[in-house]
Amino acid sequence: MIKIVAIYGSPRMKGNTALLLKQAVKGAREAGAHVEEIFLRNLKISPCLEIYGCKTTGRCVIQDDFQKVQNLLLASDGIMLASPIFFYTVSAHTKIFMDRCQSLWVKKYWIDQVQFGKWEPKRKGLFISAGATKGKKLFEGPLLTVRFFLDVLDAELWRTLLYRGLDFEGDILKHPEYLTEAFEAGQALARTLAHQENLMTTFLRLIFMVGVISPLTIENSFGIKVNRMIFSCPAKSFERDSILLRKSSMTEGCWIRSSRQVHWI
Repeated sequence: MIKIVAIYGSPRMKGNTALLLKQAVKGAREAGAHVEEIFLRNLKISPCLEIYGCKTTGRCVIQDDFQKVQNLLLASDGIMLASPIFFYTVSAHTKIFMDRCQSLWVKKYWIDQVQFGKWEPKRKGLFISAGATKGKKLFEGPLLTVRFFLDVLDAELWRTLLYRGLDFEGDILKHPEYLTEAFEAGQALARTLAHQENLMTTFLRLIFMVGVISPLTIENSFGIKVNRMIFSCPAKSFERDSILLRKSSMTEGCWIRSSRQVHWI
């Protein structure tokens, strides 16, 4: 089943972005996805203290509710984030959470030494936002922030829903078409992710004809248990189908070559 994490960044439980995200969650669930809802205002998350305790393992050393949310994000297929606009950026709750993801930046770019711009997205993100004013550049800053936040999670910004002229609680109810758009976006995200999963299933069926696939449960570098597949095939088959196999590998993995066999794990 597709796993999506929905992050509510509004300080109001029934604010405009919260109601929009609720609709997106409803749409995703109706499309068959499992959605975990996270309300940042209810969590105890410290700001980043910039002590770089994460530079050894890539794991933040501050023990609070951030660790739980991080684990959910790393185990997800999709992310939905909603935040109102404060001074042309995301809410304080949202920004504090984003800043704590600096540890993931350290893990990705310092420890794993991934080259900037040289990674394939493993997740898709939906960003929902609303602001009181109607300024032309109202969302320019938040969009840049969100893109770099998703970057450390190996996620691409798949779609945005951005609304101007919404301030007081309940303003969104005057625009039922916005709520419908959010519902449909949630549905579309779940279906897009499910389609990718189906492609991966087809890929596994295809390579099963030329190799051997074995299930394996391992712990990743963050200590989170994940299900993986080991695929082994003759080296000649790998050389013949390497382009297809690499393009079809939508989950984390790497190729390990021996003299006569090639293994993907």
